[in-house]
Amino acid sequence: DLRRVGALFLPAAAFVALIPLLGMYVVTALYMFGTLRFQSKVASWRAALIALVVVVALYAVFERAFQVSLPHGLLGEWIEG
Repeated sequence: DLRRVGALFLPAAAFVALIPLLGMYVVTALYMFGTLRFQSKVASWRAALIALVVVVALYAVFERAFQVSLPHGLLGEWIEG
């Protein structure tokens, strides 16, 4: 049971810890890909496609529809200049 809890908790903790550094969109894509690929055993191409669709939907809903900016992290600040 401890192994199953760790398999769920550790990636979630890494997700939260990496948001300030990489931003919500990059971390969400990595988390979705990792969860689908390694825990659900989805093919790599399919996991990447699903992760991309989720991130685009997240961007469309929050940044465009609701006009709420999610954390872009240090990586986003560096890219924006």
